Amino acid sequence: MNKKMSLISVGVALLVGACASDKTVDAKKVASQEIVRTYYASYNEGKKEVTLLAQARVGNDRGDTVVFTPPAGFRAENKILPPAKPPVTREATPEEVEAAKKLTNEQIGRLLTSSLSVREIANPRRQGTYYERTDQAPAMASHYTFEYLSEKGEKDSVKVSMPPAIKPLLEKDTWKAGDSFMVAWEGAPLTKEEEIDVKIEVSTPTGTFSITSLVKQGAGQKFDVKKEIETLAIKEEVQRIAVSFNRIGKNSEFLSKPLVITLKK
Repeated sequence: MNKKMSLISVGVALLVGACASDKTVDAKKVASQEIVRTYYASYNEGKKEVTLLAQARVGNDRGDTVVFTPPAGFRAENKILPPAKPPVTREATPEEVEAAKKLTNEQIGRLLTSSLSVREIANPRRQGTYYERTDQAPAMASHYTFEYLSEKGEKDSVKVSMPPAIKPLLEKDTWKAGDSFMVAWEGAPLTKEEEIDVKIEVSTPTGTFSITSLVKQGAGQKFDVKKEIETLAIKEEVQRIAVSFNRIGKNSEFLSKPLVITLKK
């Protein structure tokens, strides 16, 4: 299963990644007015972590990325944002190719559109040069402040507002193989710019597999977890299931603390 997922991730990364430039240019060679800056903040309730990310591109959000010479660059919450390295893609092994051939068209389609690893690897914010830092944070702040300093000493400050927290709700907290169970979430209604992901982690004797699905549902509407697990086509014993909801805004996101399902023999 890991091999199937990794092959799909590699292929989609190459396909989607072509939409945004992964090249890097020196800020000294770019006019200040041509540099477009984007900022993103993400809070993980389960890990009690906040990740702060900034990126600069030439012309628009698909242009070449920009690297700065310190002290020029970005700060977040009064601390330097260091340059980060994007995920590395690779060619699939022969074993992965054979494993992928056994997937049905439906399984491939579902994995391509719902795999968290695929979406993260193909994320334009994590291509080329970008600046990122993850800090421990006992609670999510209402906003996070980013600062920019150009090569010419020009300064700018931006506040990124965080989406309201949400809480997963389980129809039942025990599960038996073959049973169906539903989950929902509670919290403030979604805005037009927000969406909800459901993240499901399934642990087996040989490893942990995850699937993340975009859902068009409001608070209280139920989501079928069993249907998503079946997409992974796991043929071995399921030992643990954890479910969390990810509320995604335009420039920020909140990942709820996962709820663990107790399994019945």
